[in-house]
Amino acid sequence: MNNTDRPDIQQVEHVKRKLERKTIFVLLALFFIVFLPLIRDRYVTFDMIYTTTLSDVIPIIRVPVFYNTPILYLLAGAMLIYLGTVIVRLFILKDSLEQFKRIYHRFDLVSFVVYLITTYIIVNAFFFSFAVVEGASMEPTFHDGDNVVMQHWKNSYNRGDLVVIRTDYAESEYLIKRVIGLPGEFIEIEHGAVFIGGNILDESVYLETSVETQCSLGRQYCSFQLDDEQYLVLGDNRIDSMDSRHFGAVSIYDIYGTVSFRYRPLSELGRVN
Repeated sequence: MNNTDRPDIQQVEHVKRKLERKTIFVLLALFFIVFLPLIRDRYVTFDMIYTTTLSDVIPIIRVPVFYNTPILYLLAGAMLIYLGTVIVRLFILKDSLEQFKRIYHRFDLVSFVVYLITTYIIVNAFFFSFAVVEGASMEPTFHDGDNVVMQHWKNSYNRGDLVVIRTDYAESEYLIKRVIGLPGEFIEIEHGAVFIGGNILDESVYLETSVETQCSLGRQYCSFQLDDEQYLVLGDNRIDSMDSRHFGAVSIYDIYGTVSFRYRPLSELGRVN
């Protein structure tokens, strides 16, 4: 063997080891992306990145596999195919140093995309995500089209918290409401006011004093006994809100997070009470 060849061989081995490590990390990231719904399904369902298909973006595409498969999984599949070609080049083909360097530089871009997606998904599933208010049920606190930030890390909720819930009763899949009743409490609505354990609830912090709360279907009186994991939620627009007066108390498992920050419109940027 020519002595001048040894440095090249050593460099090839060095690049190959770096590629091997990077391949392992990218594979782990891809497996995390694909299998996250199994451990975090409640929050993943809120994330469009797991539900948007290629046909949603390009309607003219009618190939069944593209029509029904989310773009994220198509991208993960393409990444796995590319990783397969890299593994073949690493362990089967005997490429030159320059070829390995080109593979490594291309792989840098692939790994950057995978890490970027993984970071986004981790933040979205475990910490916070973005939501758009639809409808007028939370006026004057929120208006139709407001963009808000939803936090996911709370496991219990306080009276007055603004929360995102999901209920099969409502036409809209996700709703923003305010927590009024806490687990174990007995809540009554009578004479236009809310009573907790027989005491009138002061809602002047977020409602005008002139606002009245009525039961659904024109009833004068209604009551709710909450279980240990149930909350009563109402919209701030008490005249026009689909809330617990219509579909009853919600389980803690129907709550997807709290909302405390609005970032659009810019004129109302900031924290929300």
